[in-house]
Amino acid sequence: MTTTEKIFQLMKENNINATQLTKGANLSVGLITQWKQEKQKPSVKALIKIAEYFNVSLDYLLNEDITIPTATPGNFDTAQIVEKMAQRGITRERLAKLDKKQTEDLLNLIEIFLNNIK
Repeated sequence: MTTTEKIFQLMKENNINATQLTKGANLSVGLITQWKQEKQKPSVKALIKIAEYFNVSLDYLLNEDITIPTATPGNFDTAQIVEKMAQRGITRERLAKLDKKQTEDLLNLIEIFLNNIK
């Protein structure tokens, strides 16, 4: 199941419509339509908001849709990343407190990291 499919499944299971999700997770109304029409995939920032809204982990949302490649031999998966973050005290609550610039900087670092892995 893709990330987008999981979002729509969560909406269905919780009897939440697109309007309720956009208001509750502070998302733009057009985003959900674009996801449903497969014109766009949810951004990391949107996924964080959705994970918090539904009280699920990012790992749950991303598990089967995105595989993080490893730069070294081994089996380093998203669960390990989440565990390492938790060990360092990085929680969803702390991430939610980042200001706009800090959020953009973090997302840029993640993007650079993922782009440099072959």
